[in-house]
Amino acid sequence: NIALDTQVMGIDEAMATGAMALFEERYGDQVRLVQIPGLSKELCGGTHTGRTGDIGYFKIVSESSVAAGVRRLEALTGEAAVEAAQALEAEMGKAAAALKVSRPELAERAARLLATLKEREREVETLKGRLAGASSRDLMSEAVEAAGVKVLAVKVEVDNPKALRDLADTVRDKLGSGVAVLGAESGGKALLLA
Repeated sequence: NIALDTQVMGIDEAMATGAMALFEERYGDQVRLVQIPGLSKELCGGTHTGRTGDIGYFKIVSESSVAAGVRRLEALTGEAAVEAAQALEAEMGKAAAALKVSRPELAERAARLLATLKEREREVETLKGRLAGASSRDLMSEAVEAAGVKVLAVKVEVDNPKALRDLADTVRDKLGSGVAVLGAESGGKALLLA
């Protein structure tokens, strides 16, 4: 509960004390120098309490970069900080209830769910690859021979460019020597691979 030392003085005199002037604020000829003895000394035009303890509960709500080596912290104090912490607690309670775990287990459960989701996504991609492989066998029946060269030009059903590339690799392996052109639609765009 340190008492603040606040003085009004000329800007040059204030800067000579080693005070910080942040965020490129425009200061007049007379400035307010606010000092927490032994901790900080800044030029400030805002309002302040008489003692550090008057601030009460202090909750940082965001942090950002202002300049090289300078961070801006935004915080709530007093009743607003308590309300923000209570709202955060309520959200954590909802998340814990949705995941059917206690609050201390919430982060671990979320991490496990993300790992499971990634594993399932890999499985889906593997199954799509297998389906594409099976479909490539059917596609080979559509290959024709032109001037002694096998030619396959077909529209295929794939979800994304990677799936088209994977299917093309399978077709290339089955076709051996020849020309293959695969076309597909993905998200309203045409995909072509030769």
